[in-house]
Amino acid sequence: MTESASLTAPASRPRWRWLMALLVGGVMFALSEWLTPTAAAPFAGHGERFAEMASDPFRFEGPFPQRLLWPLGAWLFGLLGGSPLTYSQLCSVALLAVVYWFAHRRTGRVDASALCTAAVAVSGAVQVYKPMACLSDPLTLLLMVLLVEFAGRPRVFWPLVLLSALSHELVFFFSPWLLYMRRRAGGQWGRELLLLAGVLGAYLLFRSPMASSYGVSYYLQKNFWLPWLLPALWSLWGLVAVAEFGPLLLLLGPGWSSRAIGGRGGAWLYMVGVLTLMLLAYDVMRFAAFLYLPVLLGCVAIARTPLGRGALSVLVVAAAAIYPVTHPVASEQGGRAFTEIAAPVFARIAPHATQGGPVPASPAFEATGWMFTQWPWTFAVVALCLAAAGLSRPALRRLSADEV
Repeated sequence: MTESASLTAPASRPRWRWLMALLVGGVMFALSEWLTPTAAAPFAGHGERFAEMASDPFRFEGPFPQRLLWPLGAWLFGLLGGSPLTYSQLCSVALLAVVYWFAHRRTGRVDASALCTAAVAVSGAVQVYKPMACLSDPLTLLLMVLLVEFAGRPRVFWPLVLLSALSHELVFFFSPWLLYMRRRAGGQWGRELLLLAGVLGAYLLFRSPMASSYGVSYYLQKNFWLPWLLPALWSLWGLVAVAEFGPLLLLLGPGWSSRAIGGRGGAWLYMVGVLTLMLLAYDVMRFAAFLYLPVLLGCVAIARTPLGRGALSVLVVAAAAIYPVTHPVASEQGGRAFTEIAAPVFARIAPHATQGGPVPASPAFEATGWMFTQWPWTFAVVALCLAAAGLSRPALRRLSADEV
């Protein structure tokens, strides 16, 4: 058997593909522990609450009982003697396994799919949730991949949207992108709008009897950053994105135009969904991880050619080498630069953040300007990195196969 045949043979054997996916996902996660070890306890706050819910998810108690998916899985895993912390690690393994499966369906190669999985493993999509253990985001990220894979099958797609909502309701921020994906796959706008409304209605019906502390009113009362501090928040998001993906951001170029995300129009709608998440929350270290989807599609695009696989190998090694430099302390979510900048910026804003109201325009603009003048070179590097990511497609065109 030739090398090429040995590397592509499992593509025709679905059971072997899934076994290989689980194996590669587990190995890549284990290797990723060298970069950032998983915390020894659930993340303070939300992580602790999810771990508490896992003891009995059907009590539907706590601040967000509607986010059932993660606690339910942890509860089932606990019946086998496992802990919520171990289950949290398994969620990241499952994410990497789905990434491998997704990449293999498009490349047909074990080596290419393993490289794509390694890229995600050394990125913020996995690394962010090592210190922030027991959050449900890895399941949400996993479901995002499946939504791309099954965009052409509405009977699978819309139940996946509902399942994602049971992980975290943030999926509804991506509604324009979800509708666009279905339209490009042959759906009709009216029918897809009705299906989206049906999913939202089913979710609200499920949620209605629960005493959740995290309703829309909670976020509206707490979002002191709207609207004047949004530029500062989005700039910090860009800083964290650079820290969490490093050289892998170059893959945004080929990933941005991928048919799998809906082409450039779909990519922009996806990014609108990411940025609008910050209308209700300012967890930029978590929201930066959602950039992994176009990055993954860029991985798949270049991994289909020999030269592209070589380039991807270099990018993965470079990202793995740089990550400990930008994250010298694992507990600093978002990296050292974000920690050093965000703390004094928010301290400067805090006196103006009155309960139930936004920061006035004048102090908001003052704090934003102060941030840029205090760390001009940091944000200049961020701007250069994001510009390089945006302009990378022509440079990587000859490394890529047909758009995926």
